Amino acid sequence: MFDYHNLFSEALASRVDDDLVTREITYIAGPMTGYPEFNYPAFAAAAIELRALGHRVISPAELHPADPNVAWDWYLRRDLTELVKCSHIYMLNGWVNSKGAALEYHVASTLGMKITHQPVRIAP
Repeated sequence: MFDYHNLFSEALASRVDDDLVTREITYIAGPMTGYPEFNYPAFAAAAIELRALGHRVISPAELHPADPNVAWDWYLRRDLTELVKCSHIYMLNGWVNSKGAALEYHVASTLGMKITHQPVRIAP
């Protein structure tokens, strides 16, 4: 007879730790494809700013180096696994024109994460 109890126990052991989700962690989302340096400078600046305000941050730009030879979906799959561990998402300017960031926004919204948009800065 199949042991469903062991299967259920293994599934529980491999699930996302609820403590990870309850800790306040901010994920930075924004456009990368088609931007100089894959927009890493904007991600870095946002991470510095948010950390200075006391936020714990996950930035895709810090997870892996940009490589134009790596498939787009590889990055997105890896980034989504980090996003679901967060409680907040910070949307960089230009995200609405990014397929990946739009998907990250949808996931964050569906999961009930707090969503903050980067203020639009007007040059003097």
